[in-house]
Amino acid sequence: MNPLQFTYQYYFPGSQGSLIKETEQFLSSYFASGSIAKPVYMRGKFIRNRFNDGLVTFPGNYSPYTEIGKRIITKWPFKYTHELYGSNCGPDNDILIAPGLSFFNQMHTIKTEDGFQTISAVDVNGDGVDEVVKVNFHGVNASANASRPYQVTMLTPTGTAVPVREQSVTYTSYQRPNNITENGITATFAYNAGGERVKMQVAQGATALLTRYYIGKKYELDAQTNTERLYLGGDVYSAPAVYVKENNVWKIYYIFIM
Repeated sequence: MNPLQFTYQYYFPGSQGSLIKETEQFLSSYFASGSIAKPVYMRGKFIRNRFNDGLVTFPGNYSPYTEIGKRIITKWPFKYTHELYGSNCGPDNDILIAPGLSFFNQMHTIKTEDGFQTISAVDVNGDGVDEVVKVNFHGVNASANASRPYQVTMLTPTGTAVPVREQSVTYTSYQRPNNITENGITATFAYNAGGERVKMQVAQGATALLTRYYIGKKYELDAQTNTERLYLGGDVYSAPAVYVKENNVWKIYYIFIM
């Protein structure tokens, strides 16, 4: 059997099959070590059940913290000048997203848009697959409060990866949580005279989901499952071990903090 043979062809600018940008610049010059674009590379897991990574790359020749203007406040007889900072990245730069690098796949591009800060691959919902999260923030237009141009006054979620829920919290007269309600589930707390929590009840409507009792920051009892926990050598936050009773059997578990 004859060995495999490979041939390579040089594509001059403008020829069929050449990889050039709209500015007639070879893409190889974009990825070169001395490129003025200073490309930034980020890895991510974009396809389920694939062992290889994907790639996100974008031009890094910008600063997310650049003086982009000044704001003058006049309070007679004084005049105050405040520098305004934001991103100097152009809104029309392309961000290249390759879902995988060891198989054929369809490339995607998105625009940086105004006030581009950064972009990352983040598993926002814990399913093992990364989502592309792009951050845009512009100091001049970010806030509806004119006296605080950097104050964020509104956040608009994109997509359904992170569920949008409202949480309602009420407090006791000594500033302890009394009720916490979210997504139709309410947690109610009771305290002793010293302000220490002694009981928590979690319910969905009239259905009790969990009733937990606390004694001295070291002991817990879950009424529904009759599970007891005794924290050894500290409280729930600092104990190196916990003694747990389940199904009338006591077992000791050691807590390791990585």
